[in-house]
Amino acid sequence: ANCLVARNRIPAGKGTNGAGIYLSGGSVLNCTIVHNGCADNEVGSGVYLTAGGMTNSILYFNGLNSPAVTNQNIRMTGGLVSYCDTDPAVGGVSNLNADPRFMSTNLFNYRLHRLSPCINAGLLLPGMAKALDLAGASRVQYGAVDLGAYEAPPPVSGILVQVR
Repeated sequence: ANCLVARNRIPAGKGTNGAGIYLSGGSVLNCTIVHNGCADNEVGSGVYLTAGGMTNSILYFNGLNSPAVTNQNIRMTGGLVSYCDTDPAVGGVSNLNADPRFMSTNLFNYRLHRLSPCINAGLLLPGMAKALDLAGASRVQYGAVDLGAYEAPPPVSGILVQVR
């Protein structure tokens, strides 16, 4: 839970799937899986899922080509994906297919921008009320859970002063 899996590469001749995660059982919860790639096969560069499940996670910008081509982010031969953001969209409950709008992929800052569609899009699971995200912030904010490893920053508030 709460992991960032980024910038992993499988070199030519060393494997063809799952540079980020190769999941054949168990679960992946509130993870951000980005910028992983396989030299021999772009399919499943981010996640290769044969069994198990993924929930409240982001799988985006994987593969060595950008924008993504078919199934670069995830290849599924089994398992379940729910409340996740991936491109292309995958079947399952409440999955998104939208740019997660990270703060800065160029600077490898995978925190959510305040306009991210992943904010409050997660499933609130038992035990999350006291859980923390990867940065140590409360996992549940405003009664909901964000997708990915990091909760979004609180909305900016202040006083608007208009001068004429």
